[in-house]
Amino acid sequence: MESDSLELLHKVQLDMLVKFDRICAEHGLAYFLDSGTALGAVRHGGFIPWDDDVDVAMPRADYEKLLEIGARGLPDQLFLQTYETDPAYMMPFAKIRLGNTFFPEPVKAYEKLRYRGIYIDVFPFDRIPADAAEARRAIRKSRRLYFVSVFSRRAYPGKKIPQKVVSFVLHQLPDGFVRKLHKRYERYCTQFRETDAPWMTCFCWRMSQRSEYLFKESELLPTREVLFEGKPLRIMADPHAYLTKMYGDYRTLPPEDKRKSHLNGTFQL
Repeated sequence: MESDSLELLHKVQLDMLVKFDRICAEHGLAYFLDSGTALGAVRHGGFIPWDDDVDVAMPRADYEKLLEIGARGLPDQLFLQTYETDPAYMMPFAKIRLGNTFFPEPVKAYEKLRYRGIYIDVFPFDRIPADAAEARRAIRKSRRLYFVSVFSRRAYPGKKIPQKVVSFVLHQLPDGFVRKLHKRYERYCTQFRETDAPWMTCFCWRMSQRSEYLFKESELLPTREVLFEGKPLRIMADPHAYLTKMYGDYRTLPPEDKRKSHLNGTFQL
């Protein structure tokens, strides 16, 4: 069936979240609701009414364990999507897709993807130097590597001519070289993993391409329980500190003209 109902979409996404939570519990993996999903949990007790996506995050070590589990196969018609399991997928974070569904995305070459169902975004969090200036330099450099690795196959969506030209040139690179670019980007993001750096960030957030977000490890871990649409899920250790850094006055609703869904068309179940 086809639908554009956010209420129905949220019902399906909630079921996916509960199954994801169960997988993490069974394998001892830490995760927390992230970005707008964390905001919805605190401000609305569940989904932001006009939101249409789901974000979770994991410390890098747990994220990598999830990739190993997902490569062998997930239960309940859930499929792990990375550039390893789906060569046409170009993002440096994973998605968990629901089989036998379709979710529209305005991305060129979308039809080449192996998995195109309703999804959860899964973002890895990495350690970052304690020195704020050094941390911000690392994030800014990561943006250049992000651009090269992602837009070597994915069309650049912005209007800046130099970036469009660079993306076009990168598209001429052979697939094998592009895979090396992805590996290099991951190595860069994990370069501080063996240090005792007390700060963490997510290099591959879209929002991190505009601002630097630094979190104390104690603000994120250990995770704690939160009720999300009445279901017990996990959230970061200090949601107030996290959401204040992300959104400022996060309890104030945006103007009505900003309360828009990104859903582009109808999804299929």
